[in-house]
Amino acid sequence: MSTVATETLESQCAEILHAIAQLPPFRRGTVTAHPRTCGKPSCRCNQSISNRHESYQWTATIHGEKLHKTIHLGPEVAKYLDETATYRRFLELLEQFVSLNEQRADQLQPVMPSSNETLDTLKKKLRKQLSKPLRKKSVA
Repeated sequence: MSTVATETLESQCAEILHAIAQLPPFRRGTVTAHPRTCGKPSCRCNQSISNRHESYQWTATIHGEKLHKTIHLGPEVAKYLDETATYRRFLELLEQFVSLNEQRADQLQPVMPSSNETLDTLKKKLRKQLSKPLRKKSVA
C-alpha cells in the first residue's frame, strides 16, 4: 500500500487518540429506574402499580463483580447518565482506533530472515510458542 494511505491511517489514529484524551471523566455501567413501594400502608404506592415510587440505580460489572449504587434523582442521576454516555463514546473511539491499527498492521509486510538457518530457527521457535496450551489467569 502507498505511503499516503499509511500517513492517512496514522493521522486518523492520532485524531482518535486526541479525541480520547479530551473526553471528560466517565464510568462503566448503566442507570436504571426501579418502581418500588415504600412500605407505608396508606401511601399511594400501595394503591396501584402506576403510583409506585421510583428509585434510581447505577449498575456495572467490573472484573467479574457486579456493583450497584442507589443514586438520587436530580444532579446525581444526571451526572451518572453523562458519565455512562461518555464511556459509550470512549468505547466507540476505541473500536475505531483498533480497526485503524489492524489496517495499519495489514499494510506491513513480514520481515524475511536473512538466511535459511535463521528461518528454520524462527519456525521452530514459533511452533514451540504456538503449541503451548493457553493458560487462564487464576483469580485470587
